[in-house]
Amino acid sequence: MKLEKTLATDLDGTLFYPKRRIRMVPEKSVRFVHRFVNDGGRFVTISSRGEYFAKKLAERLGNPMEAVCNNGALVFSGGKCIKETYLEPGLAEKIIADVKKECGYHVAIVSTRELNSVYDPKDTTLWTDFVYAVYNRILQGVYHEPVKRSKRIFDEQLAKNQVTKILIIVGFSKKKHERAYKFTKKLNEKYDNAEFSWVETGIEVSPKGCTKAAGLLFYLDYNKIPRDNVLVVGDGGNDISMFDAFPDSSYCLSHGPGRVKKHAAHVIDQFCELEEAIYPSEEKRL
Repeated sequence: MKLEKTLATDLDGTLFYPKRRIRMVPEKSVRFVHRFVNDGGRFVTISSRGEYFAKKLAERLGNPMEAVCNNGALVFSGGKCIKETYLEPGLAEKIIADVKKECGYHVAIVSTRELNSVYDPKDTTLWTDFVYAVYNRILQGVYHEPVKRSKRIFDEQLAKNQVTKILIIVGFSKKKHERAYKFTKKLNEKYDNAEFSWVETGIEVSPKGCTKAAGLLFYLDYNKIPRDNVLVVGDGGNDISMFDAFPDSSYCLSHGPGRVKKHAAHVIDQFCELEEAIYPSEEKRL
């Protein structure tokens, strides 16, 4: 069968659920993606992750890199960057300072096309650097991305004014999750030149107009793809914009927060369950 569909998926918690620290994507999901693409469907990844990982995943799946990265700040089609947007100069520092004053935070991660740099407001030691390296390289497995853990490099990246995304980890307790959720709303009210998304443990910051939905819509228009027959799937707060943009064909993973699931038309347990939605069984068609 010839498919006239586009499937846009989040990565962490969605395509990467359950996690496979060596194979990256569960085998059932890999088989489904291959079937979908071989039948003419268009497969697009939509993530807060950057260009490095989009390329890595495309190689793993054996597909061209069709990707919206850093929550829409970077958009790729056919492996070529067709859109890149940066935070306004000096804005990142102001926002990080606001979060520190209101909530405090564990780490701030600044993303550019070159790399991710991490700043820990507490004094780092060789021990904390070792623990972080073990977490990133071993516990994260294939999901790890190149990261520089250095205040000097962090400041240098900010000074270049080429920031595509900031992730500020506020904390891991329910109390911290709630504080991050409430302060995300305040930041959206205070700043009209940036986009803010709640991601349970913290807050994601993107350039103005850069959301997963905006990135996907740009991708569709660039490729002259009709906006009907588009399915979107995710599990987190930064996926809400996609759910709202495609309300009838939106799917949320069941482990996602209730605040997120209420925006989606459908709830599924795993990404591979979309195969049944796209290829309904003969019994259901009768």
